[in-house]
Amino acid sequence: MLREAIEQVSVGNEGSEDDVSKRRASEFEDIYRLTYQKTLAFACRRTMTMSDALDVVSETYLVAWRRLDKLLAADEPQAWLYGIASRILLNVNRGHRRRENLLSRAVEAQSEIVERDPAESVAESEELIVVLAAMAQLSEFDQELLRLAAYEELTPTEIALVLETRPVIVRGALFRARRRLAHATLRVDKRTGSSGHIHSEKRPADDDEELPQ
Repeated sequence: MLREAIEQVSVGNEGSEDDVSKRRASEFEDIYRLTYQKTLAFACRRTMTMSDALDVVSETYLVAWRRLDKLLAADEPQAWLYGIASRILLNVNRGHRRRENLLSRAVEAQSEIVERDPAESVAESEELIVVLAAMAQLSEFDQELLRLAAYEELTPTEIALVLETRPVIVRGALFRARRRLAHATLRVDKRTGSSGHIHSEKRPADDDEELPQ
């Protein structure tokens, strides 16, 4: 994939590969090797198929190669790549795809809980389903913040780099998102405890939050 990205940039530019500094190419390859798996995992959590995820990753590194100076100057190359991937994913119908991912993740998690006490497995599966259902009630903005913090394990400073804002703003938004998730989890837990079924209740659109630039 790395070579393909370089070749795509070079198409139609005779001798352009000879003009690429070996040092710069080596630096790009080092970053690629160090960041590829996390970038792929980032894309997989936000797409429905591995093919879609690979397309996002390929485009991300193609953009990174074209903007190599900015990549090399970034304090956190991984967070910088997440930011590029996030903007590529804006072209995807993320609402539908994320709902499908939540269901798939719940099924996968249940299948992974094996060779354990049945009562413990059931309790853990139900807890996961409650949390996923609660996440689905949050705004897209809150969900993305929580994913960046939990799945990608980014610090507020790194999240700020991804979202192009200030760390202090991210800290406040993340605190509020976690509080809303806790409240949503309690609401879902009460409903499932009484009926055994979960009915999604998306937060009103006017409650959605956006970070100031």
